[in-house]
Amino acid sequence: SIRVSDIGFNAFITLKIECERAGLGDTAAKLAVALVRYCNQIPADKAFHDAGQLCKKANRMNMAFVFFNRYLDLTEAMEDPDGNMIDNSDFANTDVPYDFPLPEKQPSEEERAATEEIRDWVLHISMDNNTEQTLDQRGCENCGTSIYAGTLRCHNCAHEHKPCIISGYPVLRDHVTCQSCSSTANREDWNSYVTRMKTCPWCGGVANPSTY
Repeated sequence: SIRVSDIGFNAFITLKIECERAGLGDTAAKLAVALVRYCNQIPADKAFHDAGQLCKKANRMNMAFVFFNRYLDLTEAMEDPDGNMIDNSDFANTDVPYDFPLPEKQPSEEERAATEEIRDWVLHISMDNNTEQTLDQRGCENCGTSIYAGTLRCHNCAHEHKPCIISGYPVLRDHVTCQSCSSTANREDWNSYVTRMKTCPWCGGVANPSTY
């Protein structure tokens, strides 16, 4: 189990892997999206790639498009650090860092081929009028402004949320509290996880789905 005091990217990385293995694809995708907030502490290219990949698997095509697009921008900037300015308009008014170190590495032939597949997919989606090419939005619970669904902080009123212990998304009004460790999670995320895993991921205590 993960200690509540460990909340942060290492805990979310561990939980994401666990959810992928358990077949909890939607939760794994949310965790990958949440991990993008830490792209100044973990390799940025991997963070955006994983978010794109898991959102695509979870059929969240609009999110996959945005994250893969940023991943492609990063790979180009890594190959030509002096000649590439990364457009941040997709992540304006979010808590996703813009100022982060570019990973320094030479991709393998296999990685290059995989990147080209992503490039083809992004190009295909860009011509698909049925897919929104923006991040999911929600209304701020404090001021009502439309904001990025995954952000912990409203850009308009600065209202802040704790991260959900299951998904890494902001804990909203419809949430539950673990009876063992008092950690909070969004009800939907909590129920998805504990129905399958039977325990709180943070304290290991026996956990049950929460009814309304």
